[in-house]
Amino acid sequence: MASCGLRKKFIIDTSVLLYDADCFRNFSGNDVILPMVVLEEIDKFKSREGILGENAREVNRFLDELRDRGSLHKGVYVEEFDINISVELNHDFAGLGININDNDNKIIATANYIKNSHKSEDGQIVKIISKDINLRVKSDAVLIESGDYYADYLFIANKKDEEKFYQGNKEIFVEGELVSDLYNSGFIYVDKLEDVSLSENEFVVLKNKAGQSGLGIKKYNKIVLVPSKENYGLD
Repeated sequence: MASCGLRKKFIIDTSVLLYDADCFRNFSGNDVILPMVVLEEIDKFKSREGILGENAREVNRFLDELRDRGSLHKGVYVEEFDINISVELNHDFAGLGININDNDNKIIATANYIKNSHKSEDGQIVKIISKDINLRVKSDAVLIESGDYYADYLFIANKKDEEKFYQGNKEIFVEGELVSDLYNSGFIYVDKLEDVSLSENEFVVLKNKAGQSGLGIKKYNKIVLVPSKENYGLD
């Protein structure tokens, strides 16, 4: 396995996978750990319509393909992204003082297990990445490092991929119902915008003559809504 320095260990929350099914590539050069409870939560979204169901199915397909390369229990190295992906079953609730039956707390306890076990080295960063503000706050309360996905991925990415990650945004004035379509469907197709050049992961502010606006981010051939308040229906 190619490695430069001490690789960080990122514990990925369900909200990140539902938000960006292609998030794995953005942790290049590090280790990605999925708590078992995250897979259980993703499974609940497989049959849903819309972007959440689509992302849940894409994540499941990707992980299933990894099984052909090795064991997710031991960890599968994905050479094209330079990441090691594993599923972790163990928790460590000792000293946390939190409810062991809560799914968010299980994610925190998984990070605590990684932090305190032989699976991490002295000085190695072990960090939860989540779009869930409450999970990040609870993590901080029990001294588990955490961060927001889009606040972190720019510095996580390899320098060789830096050109993919535009660090600003564009304002685009649109006709018709495109702003409403963005909110109603959770995304619009890029080809709905005429004569616009966008970089992958570039933020886009759509505005119309009625004064409506919506914030999106380019993902492949879509502009995906960036919600002002995350509400994925997770218990």
